[in-house]
Amino acid sequence: MGWQSIILSVAITLPLGLTRGKEYAELIWPINIADALIWVVFAINFC
Repeated sequence: MGWQSIILSVAITLPLGLTRGKEYAELIWPINIADALIWVVFAINFC
């Protein structure tokens, strides 16, 4: 469910032009934080 929500939010925000503007397709900070949290949950799942 986590990765699907990240992909969905990226698929919605990028076509709307919601990027940080430094480079093409840099995600906005809430998506970056959610991505990091999903990685932490993924790592805990392997422990």
